[in-house]
Amino acid sequence: MTAKGGGLGIDAIWFSPFFPSPQADFGYDVSDYCNIDSDYGTHEDFDQLVEESHRLGIKIVLDLVLNHSSDQHKWFQESRKNKTNSKADWYVWADPKPDGSPPNNWLAVFGGAAWTYEPQRGQDFLHNFLPEQPDFNWYNPAVREALADVVRFWMKSGADGFRLDTANYYAYDRQLRDNPKRPENSELIEDGQEANPLSQ
Repeated sequence: MTAKGGGLGIDAIWFSPFFPSPQADFGYDVSDYCNIDSDYGTHEDFDQLVEESHRLGIKIVLDLVLNHSSDQHKWFQESRKNKTNSKADWYVWADPKPDGSPPNNWLAVFGGAAWTYEPQRGQDFLHNFLPEQPDFNWYNPAVREALADVVRFWMKSGADGFRLDTANYYAYDRQLRDNPKRPENSELIEDGQEANPLSQ
């Protein structure tokens, strides 16, 4: 592949996530950030790919999913147990409302509430995508350092750069306030063509 790529004049190869994953979202639910899913090869295969790519002047770019992990990741498995474990604050947790409904009205990108109740811990966790993809608490310095370690690991392994998937979700309203309701007469959804300034 790399030999043909060099002949085509490309200067970089961008890889989708190839890390171990339950595949709830095509690999964007990572269960181990520093390993390679056996379906895609081994670390030795990656080393050979990097060596040959660099010999041809081709850069290696990896897709890193650092907004959330898989719910099968060992960090989340620890975090969901209770409110006092070493990973208790590594994800975004909140108490449900008194009636048992989610902490606020936030919606997930893939539909439905952005919160799922975890009975073992007695709280809801935030997931801006699937319930199988709990969001990291980026306000926790330990989380930021652990994810920086992931970046450092792949840089040492030969990656030249990264695409940071869903980086716009790293920050959130720490007060967990409801999103404002859309006005009933809003044109945004009722007539996308007229409401879209780029369509004029």
